[in-house]
Amino acid sequence: MQKADTKIEFRLADLHKKVKHFGFIAGYHTQEIKPQDPVNIKAAGQMGRLHDLLTASEISGTMPSA
Repeated sequence: MQKADTKIEFRLADLHKKVKHFGFIAGYHTQEIKPQDPVNIKAAGQMGRLHDLLTASEISGTMPSA
C-alpha cells in the first residue's frame, strides 16, 4: 500500500488491479509480520503439553486467587 502523497498512474480499466493503493482512504495500513522468537515457540509448546497432561490427569477446578 502506498502513502497518501505517492503518485500512481494507471488506466481506469486497471483500477481493480490497483485498488490496494487506496486503502489509506479507509484508514488501512500495512503491518510487518516478523518471525517469532524461537524461545516463545518453545515455551508455547511446553505450555500446550502441560495443559494436555493436566487435562489427561482429570485435574479440574479453578485457579486460586492471589
